[in-house]
Amino acid sequence: MSVGGFNVGAGGDATIKNHPTIGAIPNGAIVERTIPFDLFQSGRVRIVLRQPDFTTMTRVVSAINTNFGRKIAQAVDAASVEIGLTGPSAKDPITMVARLENIEVEQDIGARVVVNERTGTIVIGSSVRISTVALAHGNISIAIRSETQVSQPSPLSEQGETEVVTNTDIAVAEEEGRVIVVGGVTLGELVDGLNSLGVTPRDMIAIFNALKRAGALHAELVTM
Repeated sequence: MSVGGFNVGAGGDATIKNHPTIGAIPNGAIVERTIPFDLFQSGRVRIVLRQPDFTTMTRVVSAINTNFGRKIAQAVDAASVEIGLTGPSAKDPITMVARLENIEVEQDIGARVVVNERTGTIVIGSSVRISTVALAHGNISIAIRSETQVSQPSPLSEQGETEVVTNTDIAVAEEEGRVIVVGGVTLGELVDGLNSLGVTPRDMIAIFNALKRAGALHAELVTM
């Protein structure tokens, strides 16, 4: 059982961190009687993704067909793919399944922010972004500015090419003032600015919830 906190006391004094009376059982399950069945009776093998995703499923089908050198896998939906047991695979399906287990596929991870207010834990995906927004929390003012510049070689230069450079500037201050925002940046850059002021994780969670309600947070916000 994962509690995520503690409660220590002696002689009338006590120290409490987070919520020690609340816990969770990771990967909890119910033990039931096994139903006998033949795994390969249908003449095909179906692989089911734990997290359904069309992009990931496309990569799975392509990786399987490339590995076996022929088209044997077919996607059923965003969560499952079927592989027919034909030829040598029909005689030795165990070896084929073992071969499938060793095929590496890059998973398409969606934009997601996971927060746990009980423990103050925040996990942010690399693809999370925020739109243009003006934000003030308590006595903290946040200004976000992003601009794109084009760098070109001189007219008489023989080498060089045009480059597009994005400059990002984040200013975080603990003073009252009008916040004007010109562009958007990644949420990770915003968190770096908040960390420089020592903002607590619970304040960050409140800011993330406000960004989500405003439609500026382009990610799924998961609260545990």
